[in-house]
Amino acid sequence: MPSTQPALLDVRWLLGTGGIARVGQHIIAGLGELDPPGFNLVLWGEPGHIGDHPDWCRIQPTTRVGCELYAQREVFDVPAHSGGLYLQQQRPLRDWRTATIIHDTIQLRAPLNGIVHKRLRAAFLGTVARRSQVVLTVSEHARLAIERDLGRAASDITRLRLPMDVDLAAAVRSRRSELAADPTWRPNDILFVGRMGWNKNVDGLLRATAMASPDCTLRIFGARGHEREQIQRNGAAAGVEKLDVSVTTSESALVDAYANARAVVLPSFEEGWGLPVWEAIACGIPVVASTGGSLPELAPFSVAPFQSVDVTTSDEPLAEAISIVSDRGAPDPERMNVDSLTALQRGPTRAELARDILDAIAKTRA
Repeated sequence: MPSTQPALLDVRWLLGTGGIARVGQHIIAGLGELDPPGFNLVLWGEPGHIGDHPDWCRIQPTTRVGCELYAQREVFDVPAHSGGLYLQQQRPLRDWRTATIIHDTIQLRAPLNGIVHKRLRAAFLGTVARRSQVVLTVSEHARLAIERDLGRAASDITRLRLPMDVDLAAAVRSRRSELAADPTWRPNDILFVGRMGWNKNVDGLLRATAMASPDCTLRIFGARGHEREQIQRNGAAAGVEKLDVSVTTSESALVDAYANARAVVLPSFEEGWGLPVWEAIACGIPVVASTGGSLPELAPFSVAPFQSVDVTTSDEPLAEAISIVSDRGAPDPERMNVDSLTALQRGPTRAELARDILDAIAKTRA
């Protein structure tokens, strides 16, 4: 007999422009494009971050984010429910009749973590992977990594269809058209978007940019305040002539950053998905990406030029790719807008992602 209790969707990760926040925002937007699934759904999160949502969903408010006390602060305060989904692998260690999105296992390879810390984290994530009734992830690379690192069979893991951000792409196209009213303007930044984690290979990007000596500015978008001076020092030491490091991460600043980008570069050693590349493709921006992790999986969706480089042995392939971007010159803004619209037709939709989420929740209620 079906339970009368609602299903739970943990959306405590919606603040910001990072990958997990974007997935949550797409899910809520996609839910609004679907009919009610036949069961009540509780959105557990900060109401101000959730924003517009379908009227068949109810909000259970909390001001606590999911990472506090390694996600155990609310272990006994999870709203009453029958089945549900946690948006991130850092989740309460109870209530296993649920689904969990495990985005990647990159943290297990962080070189600065001690062996004890790595083992504890592996034990935690392994518990989440093995005991969640349903496990989902965001790429084929992540699916295989979960099997290798956490012991959950890859055949038992569902890969989500992550949509391109149509709203962000539209805002970038509009901003690009505004800037193009000045006939002397052209997109002229080589743009890196993201945190400065070990896997992002920012120092390699700085060295490769210095080797390439491009005629455009290397812009680092999304650095934390304490990282900015270190990046500037490392850039100066490498010999980067034109470097801009931005700590502003507002949505409008992100739109401006993409609108002014000649190319987006992501030289990561490993990525579970690669949101900046996915957003660049949606915006019609040429891409230079490493072959690390999931990034080659994104290339078939790109209409604009997409260069894949191996960054594991030296900085020279990345420097050569940046030189090609520089020699090619600034792309035509109108051509980029056309490439954006074409790319958006190739990618999954928010409604498809929301349907994947509801299907996973339904399995936990069966």
